[in-house]
Amino acid sequence: MAAGVLADPYANALNDGPTGARADPYDRPPPGPAVWERKYEVDSLASVLGFGVSKGTVAYAAAKAGVVQLTKALGLELAFKGVRVNAIAPGWIVTDLNRDYLTSEQGAAITREIPVGRFGEERDLDGALLLLASDAGRFIAGATIVVDGGQMVALRG
Repeated sequence: MAAGVLADPYANALNDGPTGARADPYDRPPPGPAVWERKYEVDSLASVLGFGVSKGTVAYAAAKAGVVQLTKALGLELAFKGVRVNAIAPGWIVTDLNRDYLTSEQGAAITREIPVGRFGEERDLDGALLLLASDAGRFIAGATIVVDGGQMVALRG
């Protein structure tokens, strides 16, 4: 086996003892049992395009679908170690990057397809994030919470 390569890429993260060559560039031993007594939360940002696609979004939609599936897989793999892995999948959220487009005529047409009748604001993600990051979400693992104003339930096709 080549140095720095593991037969099982998760071995150092999940085992209590060394398993041969380490992926850690600092060659540290993997965490011991005391580390796993603490609880951890990993929250990722997916997108509604991880569940459905729009024309012209091939790479983005594929990447976000990967985030959704990775969230499920890691949620399954790590929950028994006290690590909860979840994601938030926002719909259209107004940011500096898309503000001009969303306030254009094309944006107005998109707004008509969102049941709540508006685009989301960054603060609309707060509730889902606080749920997942707090003790209130302690029984949630491997889930993706959709925050989209009802956009997904109104998808056509």
